[in-house]
Parts: sequence; structure tokens; C-alpha cells
Amino acid sequence: MQLLSEAESWKLFCRTAIPNNVIDNCPPELKVFGEKMVKKCAGLPLAIVVLGGLLSSKKQLPTVWEQVLNKLQVPFSEGNGVDAILSLSFIDLPHNLKSCFLYLGLFPEDWVIPKRELLLLWITEGFIPQQDEQRMEDTAEDYLNELINRNLIQVVAVSINERSKKCRVHDLVRDLCIKKAKKQKLFEIQNNIVHVPSSCSSHPSTKCRRQGIHFGSGGKFDLEMVEFSNSIAKLENLRSLYLEAYLPGMPSFVMNSWLHLSKLQIKGRIPQLPNARQFPPSLTQLTLEETELDYDPMAILEKLQKLLTLRLRKDSYLGEEMQVSAHGFPRLKVIQLFGLNRTKEVEYRKGWHVKAYSVAGF
Repeated sequence: MQLLSEAESWKLFCRTAIPNNVIDNCPPELKVFGEKMVKKCAGLPLAIVVLGGLLSSKKQLPTVWEQVLNKLQVPFSEGNGVDAILSLSFIDLPHNLKSCFLYLGLFPEDWVIPKRELLLLWITEGFIPQQDEQRMEDTAEDYLNELINRNLIQVVAVSINERSKKCRVHDLVRDLCIKKAKKQKLFEIQNNIVHVPSSCSSHPSTKCRRQGIHFGSGGKFDLEMVEFSNSIAKLENLRSLYLEAYLPGMPSFVMNSWLHLSKLQIKGRIPQLPNARQFPPSLTQLTLEETELDYDPMAILEKLQKLLTLRLRKDSYLGEEMQVSAHGFPRLKVIQLFGLNRTKEVEYRKGWHVKAYSVAGF
């Protein structure tokens, strides 16, 4: 990591700590405290920008900056400047942002995270207050922007209208997420395997903040080679699951163990879906993407008695036709078909009705 000179450090600090700063300097009454804090950052860009992000979220008053400096004095003196700044920045987060922030530790090191995927995962996890779906996404994006403004998340790609499109977290920030998540019994990572506190499974009455799990994989997901901890396989109260991998077959623990699973998202090729009776009985939301099914999935999915929302996204189905029977999907409210480029026709038998229906991509 390349260190900055004193002048460069001060310029970067002023730019990040003072909102709408165009002169790369700070008011005289704040300067004495700012200089002391910047000096302790020892030219480390991450320490400077996170410190700046923390201060930018506060009132620009000498008493406020002095309080921040005092909280950092002891850790700074012990040579733990970066850790101290990161920890203080986490402590300073509003309560509703802390779980969203810690969740970032689940992504692999240097992983580029698509914004929409992250927002939907936060919603699925139950981190976003219950509202209608669009408002929940807007709230989730507000949370993301707050973390970006605090320099805890790095934007790596923006859209045409300059909104964040992809992001990632610094390795040291990710380490903090993992450490704090373990302490708060949200999750633990050992040898790249996610472990959930056993209290979540063996003691349903015990408070457990984690309701969902995201498994991501860059390649084939071989169930005979990957060891899932007992705490995961026995998560009887799990509410949501996101799987991203090539699956030779649907994992039996998804279908048989998690009776309360209500939200399931699968991204990656699956040769065959299980029959309707093998799906979690409480499933209300199902999303399939890039599953590359070569047979009409509706014959199975329409029998899911409690399903409220179905999303078939890019290349989830490779056939030309789909058919829904008159009595299919008895409780379905929303169906979204997107990116099914080979599908030419979707037939709905007379008498079938759904509240919200959207189609794009074929």
C-alpha cells in the first residue's frame, strides 16, 4: 500500500471530512483537531478516507471533532490507528445500518458486488423495514449510499445517471465485518465456510439475528466435496437462502431441513427441479436465474401452494413454450419473466389470474 505525504494526506482528509469541500482545506476552528487525527493516520489512505467519512456525517463543530479525537487517542498511541478508526466508524453507524454493513463480510475478498443483488439480499435478510417492494429497494439504496458516503464501501462502477452500479469493500473493512459479525453472533467464517451460531438451530427461542444465508461460488458446487457445518444443516428457523453456483442436484438440506424457509433464490445451472412436495412447505418467494432448465418448470412450480412471488430471470428456462393450468399457483400475486430469450409463448389456461404480471426479454 502506497503511503501519502503529509500534504497529500491533509488534502485527502479535507476533501472527505468536509461536505462539499472545493478548496481542500477546513475551517480554522477545526484544523487543530484535524491535523492531529491526520498525523496519526500515518499516510494510510484507507484510514484517512474512513475517518473523513465518519466526520462528514457529523456536525462541523470543534467540540464534535475533539470528541472523535479523544475516542481515538488511546488506540492511536498503541499503534492501532486503522483498526481504531474502522471500529469507531462501525460503532457510529445507525443501528439499522450495522447488519447491512456486517453482511458485506460474507462476500469473498476483492469481490465485485452488483448493487441490485446486494439490495435484494439485504431485503431478503430482513434488514430493511417492511414496506412495499419498490419502497424497500429505495430504502436499501439509501442505506448503501450512506455506507458509500462514509467510505466503508468503494464504488467500482456507475450507471449513466451516475448512480452506483457495482461496489466492493477493502480487505481490512471486510476483516472488521467478519470480526464484528462473529462477536455479535451473526455469522462466522472459517476456511471459507460460513458457520452460523448453533443457538440459531438448537434453541429456537434464543435470539438469533441471522435469518438468511448467501452461498456464492465461482465454479461447480460439488455437494460431496463441500462440508457444511452442522449448524447450517440444522438451521430449522432459516427464513431465506441465496445459492449461486452450478448444482448437480438440488441440495436435500434445502428441501428437507428448512421447513420455515420462505425465500429462495438460485442462480446457476440445475439439471432438474425437485417435485413440488420436496420444496420447503413455507416457500412464498422463489427466484431462478441462469438455471438453464430445458423443460417447462411451470408444471412443478404451479403446485407450490403458498408461493406469492415467482421470478424467472435470465436463462432460467431454455424452452420455447410454458403453460400454466387454470388452477395453478393458487396464491400467486406476482410473476416476473425476464431474459427468457428462447421462450416464444406463455399460455395461461382460461380462469387463471394473477395480481401483477410483468414480462421482458422475449
